[in-house]
Amino acid sequence: MVLKYGFDGFSSHWWGLGAILYIQGNIGTCRQDGAASMICEVKGYRRTLSVTVSPAGKDLLSVHGELRDPDHEFDLEFMLLIPERRIIGPKVTFHHEPYPVCSAAIARVKDLDGVQIIYGFSSKAALMVGGPKGCTHVLELVMQCARTVSTVLFGTTKGGRTWKDIEERHPSEHKNLEPHLAGTCVGFPRS
Repeated sequence: MVLKYGFDGFSSHWWGLGAILYIQGNIGTCRQDGAASMICEVKGYRRTLSVTVSPAGKDLLSVHGELRDPDHEFDLEFMLLIPERRIIGPKVTFHHEPYPVCSAAIARVKDLDGVQIIYGFSSKAALMVGGPKGCTHVLELVMQCARTVSTVLFGTTKGGRTWKDIEERHPSEHKNLEPHLAGTCVGFPRS
């Protein structure tokens, strides 16, 4: 597949993509094609989802998710009220989308404001963000953010981990999680 990217308001985005294609695992190469565009030859189709969760106050988490592929580039940001697991101020920012109508999905993300990340969240989010008036890719990132938030909250509430533990990655801290996660994966076998 050959992709040609021009500088039509996304110049830093497309130059960044060229560097990513070149640096990250040789999934493709890019070359200059005149003064105003770049041609990237991509091996396959690569989609990357990234989620960062960080403390933002006594009872708040800041959540930032990114989805990147050859057709999409957007971010999802929200705060989470920890005691209630409640989403506050969700916002999507599109940097690149395949069709002009895609940006209409941004308004639907605001419907997640006040929703709790608890049992039943997946179904609720699918109705609010997905479907024929939503965006399956935005929903994909919403779900990944929710899973990541749940992992962090589980580790801190059930496992007794602190942010320092999370940042320093002490494998010994996983011992605290064993009783709660027994049988969920190879790392936590049933006794």
